[in-house]
Amino acid sequence: MVDAHDKGSKQMDLCLLHQQTTKMRRAGGFSVGRLIGVFCLVLVVCGSAFGQFMVQPMRIDLPTYPNRRTVTTFALENQSTSSETSVDLRLLDMTQDLTGMWQTVEPDALVIADPNGARWVNVGTEDQPVRVDISRMRSCLSWLTLEEDTVNLRPLQRKVMNLWVRVPAGVLGHYCAALVAQTRVTVDDDTGIRTPVVLQFLIPVIINVQGRAMRDEIKLIDADLTFREADGRNPSATLVNLRVNNEGGTYVRVVGVVRVHGERGGHWQRITEMEYPDTGIIPGVNINLQQDVGQALPPGKYRLDAALYINSRRAGTVLKEIDFTGDGRVKDFVVSAALDLDPREVPIEVSPGATRTTILKVANASEDPVTVDAALLLPDHMTVRAFVDEQGNNIRGQDFGCVDWVTIEPTQFTLRGYGRQNLKIISRMPNLPNPLPHYYSTVRLRATYGSGQVAGTTDGLIYLNTTRVEGLKGTPRIKEGSLTFSESMPSRYIVTAMFSNIGDTHILPRCRVLLTEVAAGAAGLTWRDVEMSGAPYEQRGNMLPLEERRFTAVLDVASVPPGNYYLTAVLQYAGGAAAQSQVGVRITDQDGIKSMESVSLDSLGGPTRIQL
Repeated sequence: MVDAHDKGSKQMDLCLLHQQTTKMRRAGGFSVGRLIGVFCLVLVVCGSAFGQFMVQPMRIDLPTYPNRRTVTTFALENQSTSSETSVDLRLLDMTQDLTGMWQTVEPDALVIADPNGARWVNVGTEDQPVRVDISRMRSCLSWLTLEEDTVNLRPLQRKVMNLWVRVPAGVLGHYCAALVAQTRVTVDDDTGIRTPVVLQFLIPVIINVQGRAMRDEIKLIDADLTFREADGRNPSATLVNLRVNNEGGTYVRVVGVVRVHGERGGHWQRITEMEYPDTGIIPGVNINLQQDVGQALPPGKYRLDAALYINSRRAGTVLKEIDFTGDGRVKDFVVSAALDLDPREVPIEVSPGATRTTILKVANASEDPVTVDAALLLPDHMTVRAFVDEQGNNIRGQDFGCVDWVTIEPTQFTLRGYGRQNLKIISRMPNLPNPLPHYYSTVRLRATYGSGQVAGTTDGLIYLNTTRVEGLKGTPRIKEGSLTFSESMPSRYIVTAMFSNIGDTHILPRCRVLLTEVAAGAAGLTWRDVEMSGAPYEQRGNMLPLEERRFTAVLDVASVPPGNYYLTAVLQYAGGAAAQSQVGVRITDQDGIKSMESVSLDSLGGPTRIQL
């Protein structure tokens, strides 16, 4: 497997993978497949030469200081067992387009200036040009020197190269460029058609010139709603857009949060709250973060309450009312719970015989008053499940509950519009003979309007960590379950994986699905590595003992070459531990439409462990 994923980053490195995977550049009559930022193996396949050349790392981050000459390294690898390859290396300016995708700027690009001082160039592809402003680009291109411009690699040869960085005096902050590695034009004889194929990698180079701390200058410019009509690839959707501008000199990662309210009966009612994935923004660019509301919204008046965060620090807010054209086919919107609970998950340290108290805060997100009933319950899944631990002891879900010795105060109260209330959680842990490492309880808040209409139910979680008991330590154990896929539209598949927590402690899972080629009964090149989510099933946060959790992702195979593959769901947890579920698949091509079908793992040489 090619580990081309930078584990310390998320959306910036992924660079909007689903948009990247269909890119094609035409240059002098030959096709160029570009891999930008990470593992996006894309475009055309015209023989065995494609995909047999790799660059590592897939992003270069270098901290350094002013007036210093530094060297960093990268590696080129010819993965072919039989043929040599020649790789041309170039250094180019780099920016981001509005979607956050990496874009290079060619030195001969046509620059168009406007009266406001902006300088525009077209990047992207000839078929799909993207207009970007390069006037604020913080370039380190002139600082960089390559050891060689062309590298010849024997079969299976790996060569480590130097990239020299000479930082001038008087600079500070983050500067960017791109290293482009491209195979030489060769003729593909396997197909019988003399069509040259070129494979190209774009490796972002981000130089962090350290010294006096620079202030992050990130602004949330605007928030808006957009209705997207269905097309051949995407269903219709209502999108919330956040326009973010990096006016400073630092590369930062941001998280957006938006609450969407709709007007009904002269009052605002909350439709949903959304959190945007962690996103990286280089200096001098504007990007547009997008999230689907999750339901079609009818024409009407809406309110967006948006906030942007940097390292949990609020960096800007927008409160905006919108007359939205919406989807005329829809008559009404669906309201989510009216209550906010902060925090949603609460760890409490307890010890046998001791009492502990903690405070939760409840807020009414509606302008109408609501009556709230509060209760502590055994988590739903624990009421019907049990497991046998490593010592052979039968442990029931009820054994993990603490509702008999934890109380909530008050159990009923009224909140005025946008009102707040503190809830007191009191745990009085008895001297249990054989305590478990952790105990759990759901905090369930049920809100009703004065008319008796239900305003929604909000759940939180408290988990009590047992302390001062010698030798007591939780053991995480994850059991893999089913791994299935179904076609959502041509060349796109919904992949669903199931995992179960059969340990006696909670974990915070991260799940990915990988599509890895079969190479002589072993795992070869990974063509897809996509984050899976439990959000569609409203399964987030810690995964509790006895809990079964489903994860899903959309897998686009349009640019994956026909052949046999391992489809593997990997659930990572507890400091590097991982569980894997795997099936065999075959991708076929019929008139340009890719299809994925199941094949037995035995026919592929048996299951194999995918190394991350």
